[in-house]
Amino acid sequence: MKNLKTLMLTIVATTALPLSAAQYVFIPGDNSHGTKICIAAAENNLPKYKRKVNLATVSRIPEYRTIANTLRCNDQSLASFAMQYEANKTAAFINRYSQHEVIIRRELSDISHPPVASELNDDKIVYVTVN
Repeated sequence: MKNLKTLMLTIVATTALPLSAAQYVFIPGDNSHGTKICIAAAENNLPKYKRKVNLATVSRIPEYRTIANTLRCNDQSLASFAMQYEANKTAAFINRYSQHEVIIRRELSDISHPPVASELNDDKIVYVTVN
């Protein structure tokens, strides 16, 4: 009986994980540091984001504040762009340096509407440009 419960929990956990977040493929519009920063932020990869900011910074001190307030990704602020793709870690970090805070909230999906087969494992392609 205990093995059956463990097996059922394992099955539920492994099938629920792919439903939790959409997979996005980010295609850079150019090879600029700004575009690389935007992509790292949207991928929710905070260490990569910090490395890209350090590479784009002229001085020894990372310019998190300047980048958070001036860089625009696909006509959006950097924090808004990250939040659009559910990158909560990087958006929260960017918010610490931004003049205009972006509200981070997680919306619960409508459980009464299960995803259809076409919604599962559907990679979404996002072309990223810097303004």
